[in-house]
Amino acid sequence: ARRLKPGGLFCGTTTDGNVLCKKLQASEGLSFGNSLYRVEFLPPDGQDPKDFDKTFKGRSPFGLKYRFYLQDAVDDCVECLVHFPTFKKIGEECGLKLVDEMNFVPYVERALV
Repeated sequence: ARRLKPGGLFCGTTTDGNVLCKKLQASEGLSFGNSLYRVEFLPPDGQDPKDFDKTFKGRSPFGLKYRFYLQDAVDDCVECLVHFPTFKKIGEECGLKLVDEMNFVPYVERALV
């Protein structure tokens, strides 16, 4: 935030962790996607993938690592699930103010109007 000029904008983007968890739970294994993208969840260090609990009973999924691939753009990038309220709080602690929040599809639809 200190690098922004007063009145400047910071555009923070992240995946929707809730959507990723729902897609994971609906998948056969620990990955899902299509010919354009792929998401593969990585079990915590030392955990056998067969023992990975996709229901997240008794714990939060946020912070879990996953590998992301997007054709012609992102090649096997390891990322972590982000809890958006925490992301927002960190921004506020740095003096940033949330202006807008939305998922990608509604954002594109609004931008095309």
